[in-house]
Amino acid sequence: MATTPDRDPVTLYATLGEPLSRWLWIVKPLLLIPHYIVLAILGWSCPVKWCKSVTLVL
Repeated sequence: MATTPDRDPVTLYATLGEPLSRWLWIVKPLLLIPHYIVLAILGWSCPVKWCKSVTLVL
């Protein structure tokens, strides 16, 4: 990809909306905790089910 040295290949223009709530940085990680719990359960249970099905076939 050839670019000229005086220009960037992509220019992005954006405007910042209203400022976020002061408590939002606390609420967002708290909302992630249940998701991590579900992902941990699914991550543990899927390999266990797969191993059981493989041993039944063998």
